Amino acid sequence: PTLQTGSLFKFKRTLRMATQQNARGQLSGSAALQGYLAQTCARLNTSTGMDDNFLREKVMPQIIESIIRLSKGAPSEKREEIQHILTEHGLLPDCKADIARLGDALRC
Repeated sequence: PTLQTGSLFKFKRTLRMATQQNARGQLSGSAALQGYLAQTCARLNTSTGMDDNFLREKVMPQIIESIIRLSKGAPSEKREEIQHILTEHGLLPDCKADIARLGDALRC
């Protein structure tokens, strides 16, 4: 199954908006990361029929990149915890997770 065009557009737009909000300084620190995770989970929960290849090749790398960027200012213990969660759920090192494991990792 493939992601419907409208759902794909909305999913990408939400990810971009969450990233842009943080880049403009509208959110800071853990609030930015929590807001991004909440928006990402909401999009994942409303997405239907996402193609596994698209998920692994496009969506997961963007999500991981954003999580890493948004957590750069966090204490090292928190960054290590995030790294562990992403690795444990198959997002790192090579995005082998399915959408259910991605949701579990993001705690959707």
